[in-house]
Amino acid sequence: MKIDPVYGFELVAGMADELAYEATEEAAYKAALAHRQELLARDGLKFKEPTAIYKVWLKPIHAALLLDVMNFPDERADDRLVKRKQRIGLVTE
Repeated sequence: MKIDPVYGFELVAGMADELAYEATEEAAYKAALAHRQELLARDGLKFKEPTAIYKVWLKPIHAALLLDVMNFPDERADDRLVKRKQRIGLVTE
């Protein structure tokens, strides 16, 4: 399974291989949890409202955790996040 190394969600066919690494579901969950904890420590709780696109996940590793991480404002990842939102939107629509 290919897992996004920053946000911890499962990547689907057609996404760039360089954005992922091989991991088990447990490893991906731990990576996403660690990322969320890093964001919380850095910025505190500043969650945005979940967008509709995140309500439809293909085999989410842990839906609540993914929503937390993906909706956390992180300026460093804005461009990558927009591209991933578009890719996920195409797959899930």
